[in-house]
Amino acid sequence: MPENSVDIVFAVQSFHWFDKQKLKQEVNKILQSNGDFAIVWNDWEDENNEFSKEYFKYISSWNTKLTGKTYQHKNVDDRKKFFKNSEYKTYTFIHSKDYTIDMLIGLSKSLSYAPKEDSEYYDEFINGIITIFNKYKKDDIVRFDFHTEMFIGKI
Repeated sequence: MPENSVDIVFAVQSFHWFDKQKLKQEVNKILQSNGDFAIVWNDWEDENNEFSKEYFKYISSWNTKLTGKTYQHKNVDDRKKFFKNSEYKTYTFIHSKDYTIDMLIGLSKSLSYAPKEDSEYYDEFINGIITIFNKYKKDDIVRFDFHTEMFIGKI
């Protein structure tokens, strides 16, 4: 991309993967002088959704089982340090999305720690998802409630 050519750059569901120093250098190359940077991600809203609670607990257990790590919420300090003078605006959007079993399996397989199809754990992983889906489905659909957060500012 040409230098100084874009008004805004988004990091959607990906900010935690980047080397922050390199990201800032690359974004500053293409961002116009008054341009903005935005971090966007979806989080499951599970306070009032029993399906979401059980699903999240289940997939989190696989993260621990296969990687030895536990789920950690996005690092707020990383975000604050990334923005100029630690200043940014926050926007939150609440929404829901319905999933069929195929959509839920696809979502689950996309997780970085999900067992691959050739893994000895794959069938166990998928069968657990199917069990949870069948427990909570209504008309062959389950609903996730999300809150999407966007943090936007200068870098």
